[in-house]
Amino acid sequence: MPRKRAPTHLYSVSVSFFIDEHAKERFERRESIQIMTELVYNGTSERQAIASLYRTARAAMTNPLAYAVLMEQDGKVVVRARIEHH
Repeated sequence: MPRKRAPTHLYSVSVSFFIDEHAKERFERRESIQIMTELVYNGTSERQAIASLYRTARAAMTNPLAYAVLMEQDGKVVVRARIEHH
């Protein structure tokens, strides 16, 4: 009898950032703006998604326009890391 396959999940990691410094300032004044999102990882490996999340968050910490890093499992947000710049 064939072995049952483990359920497969789809993971994605993305980073959101402001278009420019002007957009960031408008956001801080609570004005409406557009935020760009870049897909960094999309696949079925949880291990690769976690590694990608870590690398993306570390890189975002050095980008003054970075806003947040997200990890989703099957379209549901499981990690949302907001990037704080002081």
